[in-house]
Amino acid sequence: MVESPSLARIKAFLAWQGSVQNEIPAIHVGGTNGKGSTATIVDSILQALGFKVGRFIGPHLLRWNERLNINARAIDDDRFAELVTRVRGMSEEFAGEHPDLGPLSWFEILTAMAFIYFKEEGCDYQVLEVGLGGNFDATNAADNVSGTIITNVDLDHTQILGDTVEKIASEKAGIIKPGIPVFTQASGAALDEILRQAGLRGSRVYSGDAPPASGTLLAGVIHEHLDELLDSISLRGPHQRNNGRLALFSLSLIEALDRQVAALGERVVSRLKENLSRIYWPGRLQSVQGKENETGIILDGAHNPASARVLRIALDQLGLNRCCFVLGFYKSKDAGGFLQSLPGKDDRVIACRLHSRRSSYSPEAIMRMCRELGISVKTVESVAEGIEEALASRLPGETIVATGSFAVLKETMELLGWQSVDMGTPLGLK
Repeated sequence: MVESPSLARIKAFLAWQGSVQNEIPAIHVGGTNGKGSTATIVDSILQALGFKVGRFIGPHLLRWNERLNINARAIDDDRFAELVTRVRGMSEEFAGEHPDLGPLSWFEILTAMAFIYFKEEGCDYQVLEVGLGGNFDATNAADNVSGTIITNVDLDHTQILGDTVEKIASEKAGIIKPGIPVFTQASGAALDEILRQAGLRGSRVYSGDAPPASGTLLAGVIHEHLDELLDSISLRGPHQRNNGRLALFSLSLIEALDRQVAALGERVVSRLKENLSRIYWPGRLQSVQGKENETGIILDGAHNPASARVLRIALDQLGLNRCCFVLGFYKSKDAGGFLQSLPGKDDRVIACRLHSRRSSYSPEAIMRMCRELGISVKTVESVAEGIEEALASRLPGETIVATGSFAVLKETMELLGWQSVDMGTPLGLK
């Protein structure tokens, strides 16, 4: 039975099923933060060029279906149920024939479902977001990779990936395929490790803000129209421009896209801008209405110090300098580092208890950390109570921000009465 991190089981299972993971070219997206946003932007660009695109992402916020998408539409309930039943049955049969490997894990089942779903639905490309790390992530079983992106590297999941950026970078660089270029916003020691591993695989690393020189038609479009394409991205925050660059640059080297770019001709720029302007990626600096149509509630999935810093920069750039942060943290996260990075002198915190099977910080523990940092804080027993308290005690000009964990977003969405993430309507920040 496989116990330590390994691709042995998922690779053996997929080989047993005919290596379905390699029948569609993939764009593989890893990194500490911004993976989902970048994967979603890649998806949008490929669709603009006329391709049918499968996208595998995680975690989900309200429903498991969110993880499997074709042309930005989540798999429906009946198809999901059929697929999960079929793959689970195959997993049990595989385990019977391979007792040394055993049945697939839940994430391996989801990954196998994605590969099968995208093939059976005739997708032209599959965009794969790494679940955790990279080297031993089930998505890394895909070898037919056309482009690799490592968004950035910072300290997160240290109990699994290592306690230094070098160790974490080593894990994330595991998705680099021989000869396939890598695009990254990593810097310092993390970039050095990515460069080292890419060198061993004969893969070039691109880490700048300028498009790489390339003879593809898409590269020419990007060189000429980069700023207006980046300006078109509907996702808020300066960090999304970086994610947009990575998405555009990674696709600019793929010669197989030229036929579609040529077919679109002069329409290609307008098609790209239109798709980029319509991206919907819930829980990322998303402004929503409250239960009674209150405005100014922001949902953001920041959950580590690096993403907290990014959120702070985005809020400052938007002029939102008085915030009430409704938050909670899993025990595996650096709550102290998060609190050091996000609240400013005019902000306050409402510390919530998460209703999750995973171990989380108590509101009292969060309160102690806040008081040590001089942050105004109040404790409540649930996220719903936290949102209600924030709305009831809202100060003039104050913006409510639900953050710290995807569990906070889930509970907030449920409070707002959402049955699916598609019920969120972008309103623009108030």
